[in-house]
Amino acid sequence: VAGALLVSAVCIALVALLAQEAGHGADSLPGLMIGMAAFTVSGVVIGAQAERARRHTEVLEETSILDPLTGLSKREHFERRLTEETRRCERYGLTCAVLIAEVECFDEFREQFGHYKAGLLLEHLGDVLHVSIRDHDIIGRYGPASFAILLPFADAPRAETVGARLRDIVTETEFEGDVLEPVAHCAIRTAVASYPDDGCERDALLAVAESRLREAHR
Repeated sequence: VAGALLVSAVCIALVALLAQEAGHGADSLPGLMIGMAAFTVSGVVIGAQAERARRHTEVLEETSILDPLTGLSKREHFERRLTEETRRCERYGLTCAVLIAEVECFDEFREQFGHYKAGLLLEHLGDVLHVSIRDHDIIGRYGPASFAILLPFADAPRAETVGARLRDIVTETEFEGDVLEPVAHCAIRTAVASYPDDGCERDALLAVAESRLREAHR
């Protein structure tokens, strides 16, 4: 809307200046003003509709539980599910585990192949992880280059086994590169935390898993 008004003002000034230099009289001014007014109204209407569509898209993205890039659960939704699962485990005396998987050397991959191919990497990796876990496991995008997986009924050894299997699968997976290197590869590091051994609340489990992930990185 602001752009339409600015363009209209500039156009009116330029056309009035050109009309004056061309020697047109005041008789042509009303028609000129009507035309520019119609142009301004059209610009304002189009601008208002575009702004409304943009805000509508933003609201949908904010209220959606799915990450727009990978199609997996957003971190907020994943954390809510983790809270629900820990409460269920407490009520019925069950176990569960959370696993965080982070892409190794993601910044180097992005510098080599660009942001677009890095986005494709995360999208493909999310699909690979999703099809490699059980149907009742819950996966979500946890960070810019990391994913979190909730493993109901799993203890620490079971979660470690899942992490090792996922690392092997990702290492063997081919990702899209560029013209010079059409096929690219990546690796992930994983860390787990289990309920109730490492904590009985969501934040405690995530903190332990993140700490172990940093240790794995070092």
